[in-house]
Amino acid sequence: MTDMVNLMKRIVLAAGAALVLIGPTISAFAQGSSHATLFFFDAISYAAEHKGKSRIDFYVQVPYEELRFVKEGEGYVARYDVTLVLENPEEKLLQDRSWSVDVSVKEFAQTISRKLYSLAYQSLEVAPGNYRVALTVRDNDSKVGGKLTRNMLVTDYSKGTVALSDIMIVSRLTTTAEGKNRIVPNISGNVGTEGEGFFLYFEDAEFTLRTLAAGFPIRYLPSPSALHKVSASTSRLGSPLLLRYHMRNALLLNSIHGPWWVRLLLPIWAIFSMVKQLVKIPLLPSRRAQSQAIAAGIIDFYANRFGKITPSVSPRH
Repeated sequence: MTDMVNLMKRIVLAAGAALVLIGPTISAFAQGSSHATLFFFDAISYAAEHKGKSRIDFYVQVPYEELRFVKEGEGYVARYDVTLVLENPEEKLLQDRSWSVDVSVKEFAQTISRKLYSLAYQSLEVAPGNYRVALTVRDNDSKVGGKLTRNMLVTDYSKGTVALSDIMIVSRLTTTAEGKNRIVPNISGNVGTEGEGFFLYFEDAEFTLRTLAAGFPIRYLPSPSALHKVSASTSRLGSPLLLRYHMRNALLLNSIHGPWWVRLLLPIWAIFSMVKQLVKIPLLPSRRAQSQAIAAGIIDFYANRFGKITPSVSPRH
């Protein structure tokens, strides 16, 4: 009984929060802000020409809408500075490199495009091992910048007769001004890892929407073949917990990708769903566990509890 009272208190508190939050909902997974340049980068390791070394290729992708373009002649020009710092796991500086990138466009519409971007490239040869990479991008005109870091393992490709490099997801193939073929990678950060909050439900839909928003086309195979083990992940969890995941992730998906009017109505939908479960809990004892789970899913959303649910926060029944 005490657990039921505590759960109902939490539902009421979350309903009050939903009333306050009427308006466009901003998810904790939303990227970018007015004070930091939003960019993406990837680092891929390969075998190097020199013995005992491996090569890291760094790719930096900056959307045009994140740069400040200045009118120059008949077009528009932007410039940004990139700083690359490579450290060992103890944060000892091993290498640092800085360079500038100029971007020129003809039309004003291109300067605010969400689909166009500048791609910068840099390559380093290093000894195999673990590294910490810090990459900073700073707009030359607005002086606004951002920083991203990641850890990476650089493999020793000299061992053995066959070695597999890191995998590059190719966006497209193009030809340089010198006539050389050039691979344009799909910078993984452009699609990003926002979907980590989606465990079990809607993660595929969220990834598709995020990929489309990043400017990548979707292609459909006419006759695909895939083996799907039905309910392999969900059969062990039970119905109430699945309902909790479903409710929380539905709110999360709509808060990130829903049109403005859906985000505006999202708290109202949450309140309605909570009231509905409050009514069902005492009136339908056979469905009490399911109603508690749905209510807990709403609470999870407004408490920013995403990803896999641990037993310590699972509803009791």
